[in-house]
Parts: sequence; C-alpha cells; structure tokens
Amino acid sequence: MNPVPNSSYAVSVDREESSKEPEQAEKQVDQLATIHDYIQEFDHTFTVPSKNLFPSYMACHMSTLFGMKEFGGGEHYHQGIQNWKYFCVHVVVICMFSPGIYSVLYCAGVRSWVAAVIATVVNPPMMVVSMLAEIKIFRSQFLAAALLRGGDDVKAMSKNGGGVFVNFMVMMLVQIVITLVLPFFLLVRPYTQVVPSDVYVEYLMWGVLGLIVVTLPFMFSFGSFGPLVLLHNKETLLAVEKTTKALDILLFHPKASLTAAQTRKELSAITNKLINPLEYELNIMSHETIGMCVACIPAMVSALYLLFGTFGNNKMGDTGTGFRIAIAILVLIFCLLLPATFGNPGKIHAHWRRLSRKLNDAENVSRAAAVFDGDFNAFLEWFRRNEISAKFMGTPIDDQLPGKILALFASIVGAVALVIARISGWY
Repeated sequence: MNPVPNSSYAVSVDREESSKEPEQAEKQVDQLATIHDYIQEFDHTFTVPSKNLFPSYMACHMSTLFGMKEFGGGEHYHQGIQNWKYFCVHVVVICMFSPGIYSVLYCAGVRSWVAAVIATVVNPPMMVVSMLAEIKIFRSQFLAAALLRGGDDVKAMSKNGGGVFVNFMVMMLVQIVITLVLPFFLLVRPYTQVVPSDVYVEYLMWGVLGLIVVTLPFMFSFGSFGPLVLLHNKETLLAVEKTTKALDILLFHPKASLTAAQTRKELSAITNKLINPLEYELNIMSHETIGMCVACIPAMVSALYLLFGTFGNNKMGDTGTGFRIAIAILVLIFCLLLPATFGNPGKIHAHWRRLSRKLNDAENVSRAAAVFDGDFNAFLEWFRRNEISAKFMGTPIDDQLPGKILALFASIVGAVALVIARISGWY
C-alpha cells in the first residue's frame, strides 16, 4: 500500500488499494483525494515576487512606487506589501481628479463649498473602498496558489505588458480629456478672463494637469493590478466549488466507505482547511460590495443635484451647463452600471444553494443525519454554521443582488430627483 503523504485529512487515502477495485472507483476516499491535492496548492505561506509576473519596468514600479514586492503570504503577511506606498499612490490619483472636478464645477456656476463636497464624494470614497479590498487580496493564499499554478492568465501578465499599457493609457487619457483638458480650455480659462479675482481655479487646474504629466510615465503600471483581482475572484470561485463538492461527497455519497466518526473527522478537516480560509476571502468580497454601494449613493445624489439644481451664478452660460451635465451623466452611468460587476457573490451562493437542495431528497437527509449518529438537528446546526456565501448586511448575497441594487439605485435616483425638482420649483 502507498498512502498519500502529508494528508490534510483525518482518514488516509489509499489510492493503490482503491484502484484494485474497479467497481468501487467512485468511493469517497478516491474523490476526496482530488480535494486533498487542491488543498495542498494553497495550504502554505509561499509568496510570488512581482518580478516573476510582470515585465521588468512594471515590476520595478510595483516594488519601488506601489510597495508591491510580492503577492500571497496569507492574511497576516506584511513584509512584501508596503501599505503606505500603495495608499500614497491612491491619494495621488485622487488629487489628480478631485481638484480638477472642483474647478470645473465652480466655473460652471456651482457654489464653492458645494463644488468641493461633490468633488470629494464622487471619486475618492469608491477609490478608498477598492484600495482597502485590494490590499487584502494581494496577501491572499488563494491568489498565491493561482499564481504558482500558472496558466494562460498568469502567462499573459508577463507577455502582454504592452497590451496592459495601451488599454490603461487609453482609458486614462479619455477620462482626463473629458473631465480636465477640454473643460480647462473651454471653460476654466475663459471663466478666469471674465472673473480675474477667481484666477486661483486656473492655477489649481494647471497644478492638476502638471501632476498628470509627472505621474503619467509610471501610471500604466497602476492598471496591472486589475488582472490580479480578477484572478483572485476566479480562484475564490474554484475554492468554493471544491469545498461544496467535498461536502457533497462526505454527506450525501450513495456508497459511503467511511464510518460516521471518520466522516466527521473529514468534515472537521474541510472546515479548517477550506471553509475557514475562505471566510477571509468572502469577507473581503462582502465589505467591497457594501462599500461600493454606500459610496455610490452620495455620488448619485451629487449627480442629480447637478442635473436638476438651479445655479444663479453661472457666468459661462451654455458652456458651463454642458460640462456640468456631462460630469453628472458620467457619474450616473458609472453608478448604474456598477451592479453588473457584483456577479461573483451570486455565483458563490449558487454553489451553496445547489448543495442545500440536496436536502430535498429524503435519502440524502438520512445519509446526512447518519454522519451525526442520527441527530438531524446537530447536522442542521453544523450545516448552518458552515454556510459559504458572501453577505450584504448579514444577508447572503444571491444571484438577484445586482437587480436588487439596481432597483435601490433607481429608487434613490427617482426620490432625489423628485425632491430637487420640487425645491427648485419645477412643479
């Protein structure tokens, strides 16, 4: 016999013996062996240096500017990820746009303090929420497992650095042109010629554009974080799939080859090796989902105010109104499209829902209760405590979440628009 070494399970898996019984090829221990192999991929604290993933110029920027020397290491790993550098870069990005948006809105007739509030709530809160989630994702053991495993997604990071550069630069340039460059020449400079006492807004815009020129040579590396976040999401979904499959094998297998005591030991191992590590990943997803929804609400309210509010000090006429409306529409489009990005939590809950539906079968109920020596209530309590799902305010996020959030946003848009129209005397 040749038992699997360093098994993560309480019951050793004997592949050689099981292979001698073709009619039992689907017994529990054989199927559990594949889950064990997956656990071995991430049950460690290994890290992956950024220089092994990205072209040299990107790796250099990541290490020196963004503080991303390596990825992985687990929840409490800090050595290769310098938070203060990563946070500073985000502050710079915020400074690139918020003062510029303030200048545009002020020249478009919005009161100074209102323009400052809108410029503060439109972009920075969303960026902070994303920043707090990403800094945790980069330490994920699941992300490290995916990077160490390799594959097409990982190979593309080192081969397609130029592609990342082009895509990110195009996106950045379009945003900069619409929100800063065109308003500067068509709105801000003409405004300061009409109102010389407010020339500080022109100087502020000069400072913003100068900051963009200074940071542009290394900002393309900033976009390379995106594939890492997407890879983490894919790996989290794979881990959830493996976990629910393991629970299915242990609880509902029609030809159980383990005793009840052995099965409980296996369930404990699954909880410790898969479910508990997944809880950290799902908390990140939950907090990011909640944070983005909350951050979008003041942004939407600000956009509606720009669309329906009255502005008596608009000295630039239709030009000021046009830029004010353009910014408001861009913000609203982003907020209303945001729910489409919340698909992963629903996919995670779908795996758990498929497992839960197994309990609709009386035979499965009997098998699950047998694992707990016939105590079905004990099984239900264990099953409830080990539920796998991202949560929104304590409620599991299902595949209907994007529609619910879109309906919430639509309700907010309608209510705020009605209030602003009423205050402005539209009806």
